[in-house]
Amino acid sequence: MTLSDGDLAAHLADQAGRILLQVRASGMFSGKSLGKVGDQTANQFLVHALREQRMDDGLLSEKEKDNAARTGCGSSIRSTAPENMVRSAPTGQFMSRWR
Repeated sequence: MTLSDGDLAAHLADQAGRILLQVRASGMFSGKSLGKVGDQTANQFLVHALREQRMDDGLLSEKEKDNAARTGCGSSIRSTAPENMVRSAPTGQFMSRWR
């Protein structure tokens, strides 16, 4: 079953949030290193998940350098940037600006 772009974005945002909570709860990092590790971990999850789920689309990520293999294919370009995900205040659910 293929998720719509919006449903996929919401699911990935939720899962990335859960991963970040686990990184913080590990107690292994603090301060700037917690932020750096969290950014890298969430980015890797999102990049791999998007490549798996939308393999024909290009991908932009503020954490990775652009290259033709990453951005030059497909009908759409996905972004892992947090500003492309918004949380709905009434429901607490993540929504995508991809819709």
